[in-house]
Amino acid sequence: MSTKTIIALVVILVIAGGAYFLLQDELLTPEQEVLSAMKNTKEADSLTMDLEINANMVEDGEEVSFVLGMLSDIDRREEGSMSSDINGEVVAEGMAVNFGGGLTYADDNLYARVDTFPSVLFPDLPQEISDLIGVEILVVEEVSEKVEEGLEETDEELARMFKEEGVDPMTMKELMEELEGIFDKALEEGVVEVTEVESDEIEGERATKYTVLVNYEKVPDFVLEVVEEHEEIFPGIGKEEVEESMEQLKEEIEETEDLEKMEFYIWTDGRYVIKAQFSQDLEEELSLEVIVRFKNFNEDFDITAPEEFMTLEEVEEIFMEMLHPFGPAPMPDFEIEEDITEDEIIIDDIEEIEEEMDGIEDIEDIENIL
Repeated sequence: MSTKTIIALVVILVIAGGAYFLLQDELLTPEQEVLSAMKNTKEADSLTMDLEINANMVEDGEEVSFVLGMLSDIDRREEGSMSSDINGEVVAEGMAVNFGGGLTYADDNLYARVDTFPSVLFPDLPQEISDLIGVEILVVEEVSEKVEEGLEETDEELARMFKEEGVDPMTMKELMEELEGIFDKALEEGVVEVTEVESDEIEGERATKYTVLVNYEKVPDFVLEVVEEHEEIFPGIGKEEVEESMEQLKEEIEETEDLEKMEFYIWTDGRYVIKAQFSQDLEEELSLEVIVRFKNFNEDFDITAPEEFMTLEEVEEIFMEMLHPFGPAPMPDFEIEEDITEDEIIIDDIEEIEEEMDGIEDIEDIENIL
């Protein structure tokens, strides 16, 4: 993994920690204004999120571009619900491949559908598969229960990991709470700062645009301080190991001019984040741009579970019938003794099979046996 990729991941973790930053009841700095809007957006009862990801890479001299769009209505009230339309396009060697579909989360169940299939890659798609396009498929039942089970497994794994390192165990929730102050610390030390505030317009509405700077040069020392102050969060990471990695990172930053800083942009309407944009060259031949737009805060959405749908088991049956159109493959007609010990399995037809195998010389012999 390259230095730029590592730093981008660190930045993402820092920003995620900012979502837990608790504001003081006083005049807010530009940095706190941004965090206040982030907090309000995170806690809104409902909203529409429009996510766009653009990636470009060069492989073997050929440029490949990838675009993914996801438009989601999200309602966090009561059990919660979501409806998403997903569209994507991959362009490579002059050929464009499009795909699209959707997700619906309602009544604690998750449904998925495929609306557009990349037929250019599969021109002779079987009719059985074509009939599935546009069909709602129940992919996960009782999502909250399964999420809870996943969190319990994660907590057990965390407890085991912390115990091995001789530190007090904590749950995932407690772990996230420990990260609350990291963004605050990043602001205090100038690792993350708002460098410019200006008026702007988003879809004809007045907005405030914040230019947020992540100072790469201060990242190594910041990481060292965070690891030292939060040893309970980073079990198994030795101080010497971190120091060595950060010293190497410092040298690479000094040698690479375009690693000195990274900017991203956040637009607010005074209460909520209405747009965020980040772009960066993560590798020498890989660039990434992420744009997120938010609107329709606290509005009512009509999100309901589909009345007609198929289950995953029914879809699996369709595929199995395609693989075995005449029913399941027959099992070998072996006669097995009832009294089978752990060390002995007796098959009566072994000798007969060996005789038949000895007579096989070509494919016709195999067909005759079958």
